[in-house]
Amino acid sequence: MKRLDYKKFVEPDIVYMRFLYIAKEENNLGIRERIEKELAVMIDDLMSINLDYNNIGKQVLAIWQGYWMALTALDAAN
Repeated sequence: MKRLDYKKFVEPDIVYMRFLYIAKEENNLGIRERIEKELAVMIDDLMSINLDYNNIGKQVLAIWQGYWMALTALDAAN
């Protein structure tokens, strides 16, 4: 799956859909482990580029909101 482009603003809904897609992939990891691994990759990607401080805060908030939306949806489905 293609990485997110953090030079544009990332919406929580897009992050949420990405987490759900990752959670449904066939893998030897559990659903939460796959989501947490992708969360770590997203944060690492975000921190590796040069953005102003205010924009990074907004991006981290969007990722965090998408993460919790995905966990809530997956918990409700099970």
